[in-house]
Amino acid sequence: MQIVSLVLSFAPIVPMTQDGQLELVDRVEVIVNDEILTYRQVMVSAVRRIPDGIKPTPTQPAELHRQVGKDLIDERLKVQGGIDMGFEEEAVQRIVTSNTLRRVSSAGGVVEMADELDGSGLSLTEQESDLRRKLYSFSWERAITGVNVGVAGRTYRDRYVRPGQLKLRYELFEEGQPGAEAIQGSSAKYHLQELLFPIPQGEAEGESTRLRAEEVRRTLLEGLEFTAAVRGSSTQPENDGMLPPLTVEQLSRNGGPEAAAFAITAKVGDISRPMPILRGRNLLGWRIMKLLDTDAPLLPLFELPKTQALLRGKIQSEKDDYLRSEGLKGLNQGAYIWFTGAPQG
Repeated sequence: MQIVSLVLSFAPIVPMTQDGQLELVDRVEVIVNDEILTYRQVMVSAVRRIPDGIKPTPTQPAELHRQVGKDLIDERLKVQGGIDMGFEEEAVQRIVTSNTLRRVSSAGGVVEMADELDGSGLSLTEQESDLRRKLYSFSWERAITGVNVGVAGRTYRDRYVRPGQLKLRYELFEEGQPGAEAIQGSSAKYHLQELLFPIPQGEAEGESTRLRAEEVRRTLLEGLEFTAAVRGSSTQPENDGMLPPLTVEQLSRNGGPEAAAFAITAKVGDISRPMPILRGRNLLGWRIMKLLDTDAPLLPLFELPKTQALLRGKIQSEKDDYLRSEGLKGLNQGAYIWFTGAPQG
């Protein structure tokens, strides 16, 4: 994706009369090839993502604005991808027109329809344009993943999942790969004990704390009981640092990728190296873990048709996600995207 920052500034608009300044009600946020995305379009979509009754934190609006802007750019690229594939504008417009007529009939007439539009905050033209974009985007996604054939009956992707792929994925679940819940099984769970080393207030980089953790690990490898080390630490947890049985996904979510990687590769009794405890980008301390036991995964029989159907669905879903991502990456690489301010991340 080529990003070109346009040096444009939106200074207050001063009219020629002395009645005061005009108020800027909208502005161009980004140009995606030959399409314009405005500030109002981004903010309308962002507001819709905030649940009713929830007040955003001071940092959330900017992050939401950034993410929504990226999503809307991706949406426009998918639309342009659908147009480039050759889906007929006439067919799309027929669906849009038919939808509008159904909505007018359902509302009870044009006047009632206008009342509904007033409540939504979007004009009829904007809603029809939104539906048109969704139809093109949907058509592009269905073609790029092979769910539907593309233009003129062309098949873009082979969706057949080979029997060997099903068996391989099942064997990986047997070996402990996470995600067995997708086939109504249970992933492997790990019993761990942890020793925490929080960084004291005033210690800038946490290097002294890491060195202390390294020293304690050395004494553990030399024979110090892990529970004794936990009880002698400054944190002194009531449960001696024993964690509930956790899957790899739960460990990764709560302890970070290092904790998950240790659990997968360790043998019972192994002690980890000091691993960082992070909250966002902030380093809070270090942890050492010991693997106490592993519960083997519980899986339904591979021979059952339902098991194979679920395996097939999971593999195909992952393949579809990959194809959408790669297709969108190709659209980005071939696009010209200009931001009216600093380039967005």
